[in-house]
Amino acid sequence: MSLFIPNLITPTSRNQIKKSMSDRSTKSPESLSTSPKLANPLISSSRTLSNSDTSSSSSTPTAENTNKKSSFNLFDSILQRSVTKPLTINTSTHHDITQQKKFPTPSLSSSISNTQLPEQARCLHSYNAIKEDEICVHKGEYVQIVAANQDNRWFVHRDANRTSPAAEGWIPGFVLGLKNPNSTIHHNLSPSPPPPPTSSSSQQQPTSSLSANSLHRLTTTTSTTHHPTITYESTLPPKPQTSTCDKRLSGVLRYCGPELNISVHERNIFLGQSLILQGHVIGNPRPAIVWQHPHGHTLVDDDTTIHTHYGDDGTIYLQIRCVSMQDAGIYECIATSPQGTISQQIPVQVKDSNDHHKLEQVRWSPRYRPNEYREVNEIARGRHSIVRQCIHISTGDVCAVKLISKKLISHERALHEYALVSSIRHDSIIRVFHFIETNSFSIIISELISGGRLFDYLCLQSIIIEHNIAKYMRQLLDGLNYLHNCKIVHLDIQPENLLINIEYDQIKLCDFGDSIRLSNMKYIHRMSGNIEFAAPELINGNIPVHYKTDIWSFGVILYTLLSGLSPFLDETDEQTCANIINIDYNFPESQFPYAFQSAKELIQTIFVREPSNRPSASECLMNEWFHHAGQYQISTTNLNNFIERRKILSEKS
Repeated sequence: MSLFIPNLITPTSRNQIKKSMSDRSTKSPESLSTSPKLANPLISSSRTLSNSDTSSSSSTPTAENTNKKSSFNLFDSILQRSVTKPLTINTSTHHDITQQKKFPTPSLSSSISNTQLPEQARCLHSYNAIKEDEICVHKGEYVQIVAANQDNRWFVHRDANRTSPAAEGWIPGFVLGLKNPNSTIHHNLSPSPPPPPTSSSSQQQPTSSLSANSLHRLTTTTSTTHHPTITYESTLPPKPQTSTCDKRLSGVLRYCGPELNISVHERNIFLGQSLILQGHVIGNPRPAIVWQHPHGHTLVDDDTTIHTHYGDDGTIYLQIRCVSMQDAGIYECIATSPQGTISQQIPVQVKDSNDHHKLEQVRWSPRYRPNEYREVNEIARGRHSIVRQCIHISTGDVCAVKLISKKLISHERALHEYALVSSIRHDSIIRVFHFIETNSFSIIISELISGGRLFDYLCLQSIIIEHNIAKYMRQLLDGLNYLHNCKIVHLDIQPENLLINIEYDQIKLCDFGDSIRLSNMKYIHRMSGNIEFAAPELINGNIPVHYKTDIWSFGVILYTLLSGLSPFLDETDEQTCANIINIDYNFPESQFPYAFQSAKELIQTIFVREPSNRPSASECLMNEWFHHAGQYQISTTNLNNFIERRKILSEKS
């Protein structure tokens, strides 16, 4: 038996709400009574945001079967399995490893003939794949054009490079500077890379019309009338401004890769002294920082021997107290963001105070390699990644190994996820240990969570006690409060990303693939996939995210745990988005009795349109519901239906 991890929106919960009431008993004061309702029965309930199948990128490390053993090498068999299969969790001791989903090929009926297309084009923008049939490309890279369709999507071949294997797939036309297949921009298309531009070349003049400012709106549509159409604002960086004032005002969308400045002269310290490394980093979005020890492990602030600092002004700082001989070698500081990665190495020598002879420097090699792990069983599978339970052969340590396909997710994006999580430590947040890179995969080694997903664990019981829900929600808020104090926003809080360690009765927040470290420069997040738990600013598409974007998602989680229903879900994606934007929800009396009055008031303070008007995580923790939640028993019937509904529709997607 195989349980699919749900990831797309499906319409039943809102109907349950409507059927359970004769009229709305409560409605948010911000709800707009004139909001349009689309009720076309011919519109398909398939939850997609584009003309290609979309499934969740959430790949969460869980362990539901620890008895299965596998003697074959984990990484020798990776390429035999497709990473584009819908995400599943195996609950049996056997699973089919031969099923593969073939890469989609361009349809001849909807594509422009190859004879009408140029042979090669240069990418004007970097692009990270957000759909199953897309590939990642980098700015300045040349791709071979195979076909194009009427939605201005281009099927291209990308040659192998030093970080990624060769790949074929779709990319949007704006990446190539193309507005539609029938009106190509010839200066960007050529059978071979053009020579460097000169100021006197008249052929380069059209380039000025290709600035991201001209691409002010991208519209994502589906290929048939059976799918809803949702319009999103572009999150591309605008054309650079000329004046300092304009640059300051346009800071919302001015993205740039990280720049790192650390003095790289050799450090010589004596045994027992403190090692101090400091520098400065800039970039938008705010880069994540990783300090690597010469022995290969990541240095994390432990309040004893290691102290790290990352200031609002970009100042970074590492201190190791009371160094030993083992602390000598080459340290590395890595700054990474979705816009790129940069690193610097700093040689350090440790001398004995009684012996001033120079110690030999040894360049470290990674302590953990792919062939040092043995697979126990596969935990989960998604369109971007695979998660497997593994054992380190030398130490016997059990861990979760997340393999992220380089064809779909860039190395920089995967490294950014690792860098963010490795820099923090909290009981409610999953821990990561190592990052490994192969020709085909970026690999994150993390702790293995014994209980699986929180929602699945709760549904093993026939009832849930209100007090237990309050306990788990308090743990989640503790984790969010810690994240936000670290200036990190998660941006993908949903049931699939909440795990539970049953040994300690402790939840764990995982999957930081969409997370970002906020800075003074505002950041607009390009949302893809699941909209059921998304805040209005994410649905809108042109409003910067906020720490309290996570609080909205927390409110949806709380509502669902108390009732088993989804507050904003409707018949179509368009209706669901309209409900979220208009704050259109209710509290059915059968699911929200008077005993939940304090919880209802907390939810009402969260479900407001303006992020700054929502309570912070620390303010939510002070709500009286967390102190007075009682022994009220809640049936898990609706919650089971909630999980089954997401699972079934994920199988159909």
